Amino acid sequence: MKALGRDLRQTLRTLRGSPGFTAAVVLSLALGIGVNTAVFSWIDAALLRPLPIAEPERVVSVHTVLSSSPDYLTVSYRNFLDYRENQEVFSDLVVYRPARFSLLSGSEPELLDGQLVTASYFEMLGLRPAAGRFFMPEEDVVPGRFPVVVLGNGLWHRRFDANPDMIGKQIVLNGRQFTVIGVAPEGFRGARVLEPAELWVPLMMYKEVLPGRMGQLFDLRRSIILFCLGRLKPGVGIGQAETAMKAVAHRLEEEYPEDNRGRSLALLPIQRFTISPNYRGSYELAGAVLMAIVGLVLLTACANVANLLLARWLGRRKEVAIRLALGASRPVLLRQLLTESLTLSLLGGAAGLLVAALVSRVLWLSRPANVPASLEVGLNPRVLVFTVILSIVTGLLFGVAPALQSSRPDLVSALRNQAALPVRQGGRLGMRDLLVIIQIAVSLLSLIGAGVFLESAQAAERIDVGFESKRMMLLSFDVGAQGYDEPRGEQLYRQAIERVEALPGVRSAAVAEYAVLLGDVGLRRTVIVEGREPPPGETGFLVQINGVSERYFETVGVPIVRGRGFTAADRQGTKLVAVVNERMAAHLWPGQSPLGRQFRFLTAGPFEVVGVAKNSKYGFLSEKTPLYLYLPIAQSYGSEATLHVRTAGDPRGVIGSVRQTVQEIDPRLPLVDVRTVTRVLDDALWAPRTAARLLTTFGILSLVLAGIGIYGVMSYLVRQGRREIAIRMAVGAQRGDVLWHVIGRGMGAVAAGVAAGLLIAFALVRTVAALLYGTAPVDPVVWGAAAVLLSAVALAATFLPARRAAAIDPILVLREP
Repeated sequence: MKALGRDLRQTLRTLRGSPGFTAAVVLSLALGIGVNTAVFSWIDAALLRPLPIAEPERVVSVHTVLSSSPDYLTVSYRNFLDYRENQEVFSDLVVYRPARFSLLSGSEPELLDGQLVTASYFEMLGLRPAAGRFFMPEEDVVPGRFPVVVLGNGLWHRRFDANPDMIGKQIVLNGRQFTVIGVAPEGFRGARVLEPAELWVPLMMYKEVLPGRMGQLFDLRRSIILFCLGRLKPGVGIGQAETAMKAVAHRLEEEYPEDNRGRSLALLPIQRFTISPNYRGSYELAGAVLMAIVGLVLLTACANVANLLLARWLGRRKEVAIRLALGASRPVLLRQLLTESLTLSLLGGAAGLLVAALVSRVLWLSRPANVPASLEVGLNPRVLVFTVILSIVTGLLFGVAPALQSSRPDLVSALRNQAALPVRQGGRLGMRDLLVIIQIAVSLLSLIGAGVFLESAQAAERIDVGFESKRMMLLSFDVGAQGYDEPRGEQLYRQAIERVEALPGVRSAAVAEYAVLLGDVGLRRTVIVEGREPPPGETGFLVQINGVSERYFETVGVPIVRGRGFTAADRQGTKLVAVVNERMAAHLWPGQSPLGRQFRFLTAGPFEVVGVAKNSKYGFLSEKTPLYLYLPIAQSYGSEATLHVRTAGDPRGVIGSVRQTVQEIDPRLPLVDVRTVTRVLDDALWAPRTAARLLTTFGILSLVLAGIGIYGVMSYLVRQGRREIAIRMAVGAQRGDVLWHVIGRGMGAVAAGVAAGLLIAFALVRTVAALLYGTAPVDPVVWGAAAVLLSAVALAATFLPARRAAAIDPILVLREP
């Protein structure tokens, strides 16, 4: 430890004596380490952070899987009861359903995200209440019997000042009195990080909470609408449990073939469930790509710093040689040199935390609306450990090779103060050549990534969403959460449409259960078509459904390509009708006109097809066009709805009047997602735009670092080789010969780096194809432009030292001692 302390004191004195060098190295490393820390903090918050539950390794999610689909789906309540009754691998099995609650506290209503849960939900997760208690078994048996609620810790603090006297008090949810019985522990917001809950009520309160249609489907065995979680018994592995549960599912399929045909079960670790497993792979790939790009930035910075250290340490080679000649051992010198590099890297890591905080803050302020404020992105202990480890690895990465070379000088030439020659000996690559090649290769990878994602973002901007996205605004509400029954809900819809359409600047208005591009794909139901064979192992075709009012297609701008849309005549008591999208028409009635064709659901119908709507984007920009079905909301009521308003001018100008008009109908009705469709599209494009901006920034940063590194290497070589250059010029070499010799010396390594970068990019870039919109990962134009840009910067960085070399006066140099 004494030796280490001595080396550290020597290092600090040396660094204080070279403030310019120290600042350059620390700044380079701070940028590289900082952007890596910032990106990791987001990945940690979304993907890596374990849930605050007991023994999470024993908790799994249980999913329905279909023989005709790769997706992981939810389970039905009736099947869940049989799973729980007939299984022997779980100590407990629970289900929950997300729901929205209207909280009336004071004069302002607030719409909250919550969950309906089975009684043992919290106990299964191993949680203890922060106050009060959790649900009792008897509170989850009889529908509607026990209106009790557990508050989220954040809601308890935010709305009730963490008052312990709230236990036993009543609050108004969905127009009904609920008794507060407990408070969830701090930090727990449910099992999905992007779908946080602020309160929980017993599952048997579903009739009072779920929208009309969802409440009607709750008790059907075929309705897979509940998320299922279970805790494995000690000693039971997930594979063993899945085999046992598949056997239970198989028995239910034989017992209830119409409801369970083609359905089985799959189990996943709870960490795979924190983001929907159907989309988690895309999130993980995006995170890996971002980490790879910022890793390249750091690698470029390391190569740059390694060059600076090599130049600095070789400049002290006479000092090193004297110490070796006086008996110092190479391990001692190597330790001193590595102490210097590690000290620099730790200083860079400390400064990088400031960079990380700034980058994270910018990303947080620009996040889309679907990223909840509860997502804890920050410099927590795990992120700090990552930064420390990264700093140490970085110090070793850029310090080992220069330290090894510098601790083995040629004693004779070093003691004579003879300079190294600026040419390769025997055609071999030197350490500085390898560092330049690495810098160029990783810079090219960064630029190619930036170019490909920039092109992808531009392609995403050009995606045809299938409707008129300009001059339209949205306003969502849930009348079911306010205690409305179907007649009152339909009346409010009519009043809202009529009053909003009477406003100046409004062209038309319509109501739909599911808004465009808000990420909610809508209810999926099984359609049975007479004379059309369903997929193997299935009862019918699974389609997405949206209930819409008349003039919806005109308001949203979805063209009806055949037949008609809905009219006021399509109401309760009349013939059931439907409009299908083009894909559903082509899939179910290929080569035929779908107009007049009939289909049914397992529990409703028949419906007659009266129109075909153009394919469009429904929930996500990146979605593959699904089988999609529109029903008149007057025949298929839903209590959650979004008002779509088409305006004559900028929709931002009418948002206030539209909000006020709807609020006047019922001042207690919470209004959410009030925004223009342009803003909705901006949120939908956040991922490709942000990726393009980040990668472009990182690509430019990598390019600048590479240019600085090449310039530094060539300047050092020219400075160290002044005597040899002077001798060449004295024996007849022209200034042009010297200029092109130095340029050729630098550009040779650049060419090797470009070739290496292209080969690596070709091997890796196809893995990101799933993240791109409408563009190929291998684009010759983008790749060529990146290579040309990098070569131009490298040429400029090489030309300046070459020009200085050509301007050397051989007489003055040769007279130097």
